[in-house]
Amino acid sequence: MVNECIVCDLFGMVGFGVMVRSSIVTRSGWDKILEKLYQDLLSIGWDGDVCQVKEKFGTLRVYLGNTTDEMDELVRQAEYASATICEECGEPGTLYGKGWLMTRCGEHRP
Repeated sequence: MVNECIVCDLFGMVGFGVMVRSSIVTRSGWDKILEKLYQDLLSIGWDGDVCQVKEKFGTLRVYLGNTTDEMDELVRQAEYASATICEECGEPGTLYGKGWLMTRCGEHRP
């Protein structure tokens, strides 16, 4: 299942100043990574501006509006973590594929 508005539906953070300017399209296995990222960002003064969140080359990509170097580092950590978490279920996974890359556990690997 693809979560088209994970911030609104899962975390209820829109009321806390998170603004979604474009799309958030990820599979539910990365929900915990995103939840932790948003909470960490908000705790260091992030303004909540989300431009886009998606999968690209098998890993998470998060594009924000105004950020600091510290915020950018948190985003990089979340993106790197996504290469070890199954995008379908959130269990440990590996990045693999020929052409189309994906991060999956053994159960969800096609």
